[in-house]
Amino acid sequence: MSVVGILGKKIGMTRATLEEQVVPKAAPPGVNFVMFDEHAATQQALQNLYKQQQAQEHYTIPQFVSTEQTAGIPARLVGGAVLPGVPAPVPQLVPMPGAAPAPGKW
Repeated sequence: MSVVGILGKKIGMTRATLEEQVVPKAAPPGVNFVMFDEHAATQQALQNLYKQQQAQEHYTIPQFVSTEQTAGIPARLVGGAVLPGVPAPVPQLVPMPGAAPAPGKW
């Protein structure tokens, strides 16, 4: 992450440590520092943040749609045995342009 990537984010640090002396001087203006009295409290805050992020609902794509949701989708792309009441599309043979030579007459 670049230095600009930390703008607007909170940085947790433990008081009376080397990081408290170095990091604020090197950070760009606008960085938010959260200070903790003990290293264990800093680690616990990071673990809690991680758990909160894991508990958030992730974006998912629905696997099945109802027939009312298929407006504008070509009929050949909709259907199949997975949707009740919607017949599976009938496979169509597509003729190749030009006649193929007889076998053995290449």
